[in-house]
Amino acid sequence: MKYVKWILFSWFVFIVAGCALSNPQSYVRPENIRVKLNRDIVSLYAFEIAGKIRNRELTSEEVVDAFFNQIYAYNPELNAIVILNEKEARERAIAADKAMARGEIWGPLHGVPVTVKDHFDVKGLRTTNGYPPMKDNVSNHNSIIVQRLKNAGAIIIGKTNMPPFGMDYQTDNPIFGRTNNPLDLQTTPGGSTGGGAAAVAAGLTPLEIGSDIGGSIRVPAHYCGIFGFKPTENIVPDSIDYTSDKEAFISRRHMLSVGPLARSMQDLKLVFPIIAGSDYQDVNVPSVSLNFPQPKPVNTLRVAWTDYYPGVPVSNETRNIIQSFVDNLRNKGVIVERVPNKELDALVADAHQTWLELNYMESRGLTHPSVYRLFLYLFNLDKGVVFPFSYENYLKILTKRDRIVSKMDRFLSKWDAFLYPVSSTPAFNHMTPTRIWWDVHRVYNQSFFIDDKPFEYDEAIGSRTWTFNLTGNPVVVFPIGQTKKGLPIGIQVIGQRWQDPRLLVTAEQLYNFAGSYNPPKPYFSNE
Repeated sequence: MKYVKWILFSWFVFIVAGCALSNPQSYVRPENIRVKLNRDIVSLYAFEIAGKIRNRELTSEEVVDAFFNQIYAYNPELNAIVILNEKEARERAIAADKAMARGEIWGPLHGVPVTVKDHFDVKGLRTTNGYPPMKDNVSNHNSIIVQRLKNAGAIIIGKTNMPPFGMDYQTDNPIFGRTNNPLDLQTTPGGSTGGGAAAVAAGLTPLEIGSDIGGSIRVPAHYCGIFGFKPTENIVPDSIDYTSDKEAFISRRHMLSVGPLARSMQDLKLVFPIIAGSDYQDVNVPSVSLNFPQPKPVNTLRVAWTDYYPGVPVSNETRNIIQSFVDNLRNKGVIVERVPNKELDALVADAHQTWLELNYMESRGLTHPSVYRLFLYLFNLDKGVVFPFSYENYLKILTKRDRIVSKMDRFLSKWDAFLYPVSSTPAFNHMTPTRIWWDVHRVYNQSFFIDDKPFEYDEAIGSRTWTFNLTGNPVVVFPIGQTKKGLPIGIQVIGQRWQDPRLLVTAEQLYNFAGSYNPPKPYFSNE
């Protein structure tokens, strides 16, 4: 058996090493461009832009031009938006203004610029997923989400960077290269919607649509000091195409959510009803109410919280900032109670491993030849590997998931919201993977430090987000403070499944009660 293991090991070292592109093509400012910044426009929230266009205080053409100039000025350093849609965007802005002059309003986002993550199809643009074999894949249709945005009057100005197939908490790929955090260029904006979060934080776009299967909206929102929303699983159509003309790659059946990133709670509320709800194409999306309820009186709000996760602490600064936020809520009259550690242990005991296994069965495992799965299993190189890769094991995992969902439903039924850290630390300095398998799976063998203590990379970053992908609960993230170095700290606000409008209203109340947070000014090296 010993020799079999080493033969397999040697064989896979030889054939499995990724063949990444040697020269990623990061964003380069077009030649002969004279940048004309308009901070008054790019500092506006999306709902403010929409209102000013409707009231004819601004034209869509002015707005789109302002955001493209912001992109010209700062995207070379950030590499956040990697595929521009400039020609069509400018033409659509002119058309939007002509329509407005005739008294026509296309929808609530009439003339408002929007970006989308580079795995949503936009007709005529590339959809690469950050994966080299798809680098020349041009979409011949709009995804459901993109079409809904356009039907609401939005203008797609570009697509944002992501790690290959969204499989990392940093944003880097062999096609476009690395994205930097606008608050500190030496740190990551997170992943996998890192390009979108960086673009929103830097004022390159007022609104981004991303996706989240393990924290991919929430971690970047936290690292970049903005607002993010992971809706209930299946309340927004998936509409992500993981295929090219040459090969089928990944089929997500569970745990993935599509949602917005923005710089205000009002913007999350603005876009959610636009992208959510059944269209009778995605059979998994039910028809549920998307109407926002009236806010509850402050003294009737019941909120649970904790910063505890078994085996993975948060940094001291994170803990202190969360405690201060909780104290502010309590002083406003909100009923706030800390969840006992034992009660949380019962909720997350099986969630971590079940998330790993289900994610393996529905994503990474599909890319692995059966012999490679055996290799991972024998050498214990992947905690989520399922062997044998069988229908029987798949059903067992789904059954475990159902039991965990029931536990979470019972827990949350007692509360209006549950407050939980997003990640163990604020944004960290860029890290280089130890190895990359199949151009997709990034392995980090080096330690991730929390207050000078070493932990595993994935667990330190994502352990507090995975559970709510497994259970499918909606989660809002908003900033509540910043560290001594000026890096933001966010908080997860978790609600009951299918109660997304109620959660958005409650999260807005909590954000307002605890005092408005002013994000630190983005750092740019040429200012």
